[in-house]
Amino acid sequence: MPLIWTTSRYASRETAEAAKKLAAASAAGSTFRARGKKTIATLASFARRNGDERIMVLEERGKKPSCIISIEVLAGGGWRWAGKIGFDEYAGKGKARGRV
Repeated sequence: MPLIWTTSRYASRETAEAAKKLAAASAAGSTFRARGKKTIATLASFARRNGDERIMVLEERGKKPSCIISIEVLAGGGWRWAGKIGFDEYAGKGKARGRV
């Protein structure tokens, strides 16, 4: 399942680099998109056009990655929050072990 990885708005360099590494370690076809001022709706529209099913947002606290929010991209044009997991918990499940 290809994913789009991004960060919260105006994320630190460290968080952006972690998101890029997670994208590289994810399913084939997963990509990183710089967030900047883009809204979730804008990212969902891009994801839908590219056939991506989820957007993974790496949030930060104190300029360090803190949690990952999953957003489901709906076929009908919308999106919805699908869950949240701690960054350390996600990395500990082998999803990015040794890469982030």
